[in-house]
Amino acid sequence: MNETPLELPVQVRDLPAMRVARLPYGGPAANIGQAFDRVNTFVLERGIGPCGPLIGSYARIFEPDMDVSATVLVPVTRLLDAQLDPDIETLRLPRLRAACLMYSGPMSPAFRRHHFDLFAWMDAHSLPRAGTAHQHAYIAGTGASSEWTVEIRVPIVGGRAPDLAL
Repeated sequence: MNETPLELPVQVRDLPAMRVARLPYGGPAANIGQAFDRVNTFVLERGIGPCGPLIGSYARIFEPDMDVSATVLVPVTRLLDAQLDPDIETLRLPRLRAACLMYSGPMSPAFRRHHFDLFAWMDAHSLPRAGTAHQHAYIAGTGASSEWTVEIRVPIVGGRAPDLAL
């Protein structure tokens, strides 16, 4: 049975500020894993992480066969004083209030549908968002995996979100 957007198990919560290594990515969606590998290797070689799930930040929803513009984020234990790679920087991200929805399964049309359901849920609850900007926190799964656990996070724009009885 499919849930309607109003029945989704969405959590509205504050995500804490965090230190990350950041790499901008632009290219085929199918190749973003190489960017994650690059940043993950960078932090492992320097002994600063990863210390949490890898995160992809996307300015908008995209079609699977199109190029994507994203930012790859890997949580780290500390910031580096010098920029040791011209493309990767470490920085502190501020706290983020977001509507969050867990997805477990293959990267399929069902995964994509969860995004639109979450956007509709936010609209129904009058939670402002910036278009289809969102994040994926990759909780479990790898590039070779057919099953993933991903938390889809949609930032809430401006101010505090209303308290919702979920």
